[in-house]
Amino acid sequence: MADENQFTTLEAALNAVDSKLHFVPDDGNAASAILAILTDSGAKSVAYTDEEILVQSGLIDALNDSGLDLIEPPTADSTPGQVDAWTKRLAAADTGISSALGIAEETGSMLLAPRHPDQRAVSLLPVNHVAVLRADQVVPDIEALMRRWQEVGDTNGSAVFVTGPSRTADIEKELVLGVHGPQAVDVILLV
Repeated sequence: MADENQFTTLEAALNAVDSKLHFVPDDGNAASAILAILTDSGAKSVAYTDEEILVQSGLIDALNDSGLDLIEPPTADSTPGQVDAWTKRLAAADTGISSALGIAEETGSMLLAPRHPDQRAVSLLPVNHVAVLRADQVVPDIEALMRRWQEVGDTNGSAVFVTGPSRTADIEKELVLGVHGPQAVDVILLV
């Protein structure tokens, strides 16, 4: 079991980009702890991916029992019309839950590899993004994230780095969050 104190640099990096780090014990209660975070944020409609970490943590089963309005990921045999309907529902969702290939401790940047195309949409379209990662997915920096991606062996396609909520500024330098992505990012670290 990882010690929360070893992640102070990551926590500071996430705070610097207006994101929150939540430590959740990687045990049979992880799903209920994540649901509590969703409840605290006021989430009503939730989209999720079917990534292994979400399945193994019991989160998908807990979501199905939660009474929340769920937006399930499209399947390989989904028609273009079904994918279009999913995208529209996703854009109106309160929260998207996914994982990442890893997270850089130095910057709080997460790498979303092209292995899960719905992962990128789930992380970008809803107002809030919740990323669930294990403690062993924390690496020191971007360079280590790139090495991890190469080690996975599937570097075809475009990867996306996500570092906190979407930010943009107008000509008067007024900072606005959430114009091109989520307004809030919560990182759940299973320790």
